[in-house]
Amino acid sequence: VATEDRQDLQAVIHLCQKEGPKIAFHKDDADGIISGAMLKFLLREHKPIPVPLSYNILRSHSILAHLGQYDWIAITDLIPFNIKPLYIYCDHHASAASLTKNAREVIFDPKAPSATSLLFQRYESQLSNFSLLSRIVKITDTASYAIPAPVKIIQPQTASFDELVWLVNDACKGPESIEEVLEVLEIFAKEQDQAVFNPLLVEMAKRVVGKRQHSLQIAQRLTPAPLVILKIRNQTISDKTVLYELLAHDEVKVGVSITLR
Repeated sequence: VATEDRQDLQAVIHLCQKEGPKIAFHKDDADGIISGAMLKFLLREHKPIPVPLSYNILRSHSILAHLGQYDWIAITDLIPFNIKPLYIYCDHHASAASLTKNAREVIFDPKAPSATSLLFQRYESQLSNFSLLSRIVKITDTASYAIPAPVKIIQPQTASFDELVWLVNDACKGPESIEEVLEVLEIFAKEQDQAVFNPLLVEMAKRVVGKRQHSLQIAQRLTPAPLVILKIRNQTISDKTVLYELLAHDEVKVGVSITLR
């Protein structure tokens, strides 16, 4: 497990050791965070404790076995790893198709665009105030953006729908700790569609936009060539932004990015 994942794992174990049922959700994108917020809202009478998890952490069989022993009430956008029965399991990844899903309610469809969409379809009457977020995540989780990634700060009060898509996408990628992920989830759970106007989400998105701005400046200083290979050591650089900028030149035919951890 990488150093950053070890730090996250310590925070995760601390959350797992708290009394009460827990919700496991994928912490690194809008689908995981917003579907986690939906579950917290749906199961609010149980006062669940949201627990953010990464795919990297769950690749360790020993960690997976340890986490499975805790009291889980729901899992979304992750493989099933619980031992005791869940109340709700929701996912859309084909990798989970053959895995045992020990839950009272299994919501699984590998053809669905997102876990958020699956939850919204199943519980639409209860999640009616998540309709905008459900539409947004359908786009973010399939990367079917209508406009390029922004390099300027989006103000939600004057934003178009396509700009709001990027605002939510970036806000969910902006957190730098487990605590910040939980702050973002809490905003979505409480404010639902109105969360897009929350100033904290704008601040989180600013981090990602700033990273793109920095990366764009770097790309503009590089000399285009037929083959471009990027070795990324610094997490403040967006390899996609650099590659997309370079691939806009006719002389660049192939671009490859290697992230060194």
